Order: sequence, then structure tokens, then C-alpha cells
Amino acid sequence: MSNIIPIDQVRIMANDATKSGMCPVKTKEQAFTLMLIAQSENIHPMSAFMKYDIIQGKPALKSTEILSRFQQSGGKVEWIETNDEKAVGKFSHPQGGSITIEWNIERAAKAQLTNKDNWKKHPAQMLRARTVSEAVRAIYPACLNSMYASEEVMDFDVNKPEDVDKTEIIEEVEVVQSEETVINDFKKKLARKLTNFGYTSAMIKDFAEVNNLSENVELLEALINDEEKLNIYLGEFENGN
Repeated sequence: MSNIIPIDQVRIMANDATKSGMCPVKTKEQAFTLMLIAQSENIHPMSAFMKYDIIQGKPALKSTEILSRFQQSGGKVEWIETNDEKAVGKFSHPQGGSITIEWNIERAAKAQLTNKDNWKKHPAQMLRARTVSEAVRAIYPACLNSMYASEEVMDFDVNKPEDVDKTEIIEEVEVVQSEETVINDFKKKLARKLTNFGYTSAMIKDFAEVNNLSENVELLEALINDEEKLNIYLGEFENGN
């Protein structure tokens, strides 16, 4: 069952969610972006806040969500050891084989992570999160959908002295990039539909240009989810050619 909701309604939901004070992100733009990311993965927009974070202006998957997706897709994990000093897990997946990953305090210190507040306060959780993200990325990266884990993004060093005054610009760029990613996902879905109708790459490109789909995101989304509307547009396109 599709969870796709029209973009104008998603904007209203994002606005209401941030006004409620119950939304864990700072702005309605960030909420809207997370909801669009959820849409691209066929997840209901309101589930976005349970599955994703925006950290330092970057969208990321919660490590618990990564592990959940991994297990739901057939993956297994056996925790060999987990405490404040190390996390060792054996991960396996039918499509990726098996791997044993260890993250320990020494490794974290070498990566200059242990001086960060999240590592000082929650070392065991951070070690497990890093173990999960590295293992899943190694044997079944489809679970990540090209995203980083929240705990990885927390450790990105984006606040160098020369970058401090650019924080707002960085966040705005990340929002735009995230929206572009969602739009590209919509384009790929429509291209797959048209390919099934026997359209070549050149024909798909012409169809997109004729209907200005790069600028009309609402129409792009509608053509993906409304077969009747898609057939009407295809008929007009073919008759015009």
C-alpha cells in the first residue's frame, strides 16, 4: 500500500508538526525534508521523526532504524561483547555473507572521537552504533539508502573555525540537496513505469521535457501514483508526436 501524500499536504503536516513542539527538528523546512525522504522510501511522512534525524544540517538514519531494516530484510546480528570499552558483533545476510566488526575505545580515540560529549556520556551506545553502521554498509548497504547513521553525522567535523559563520548556509544547502534527492527518486520511479510501457531513454527524456517534470514536482508525483492520469498524459504525448 502506497504512503505517498501530495506535497502540499506534506508542507502543512511539517508546519503543524513544528508548531506543536513535539517535532524533534528545529524548523518546518527540516521537518518537510525528512518527510520527503520518508516519501521516497514509501514510508508515511509522520514516521520520519522516528526513523531519521537532522544533525548539523544533515539528514541521517537512526542506528536503531538501520539495524531494524537489516533484520527485517533477512539479516542477523550476534553481539559477542558490548560495554563501555568495546562493541563486537557478528553480522550476516543472505545476500552479503557475514562479517565481524569491532569498535573499541582505542579505535574511537584514534579517530579523535572520544573528546566529544556523546562519546563521553554514552560510550557503549556510540560503539554499538558505529559497529552497526560499518557492518551493514559492508554486507548489505541497501538498508542505508546512501545515508549515514545519526551517530556518524554527530562525529562529522563541520564546525571548524573557518566554517562557523557558514552554518546557516550549510544547512540551507543540505535541505536543497535532500529535496533534489527526493525529486530524483520520483524521476527514477516514473522512468521505470515508462520503460515497462516500452519507452526508450530518448522517449522518456522527451516526455519529461514536454511536461516540464523537473519543475513540476506535483505533476511528477501524480503521474507515479495515478495510472489514469499517466495514461492521459501518455496519450497526449504520443498523439503530439
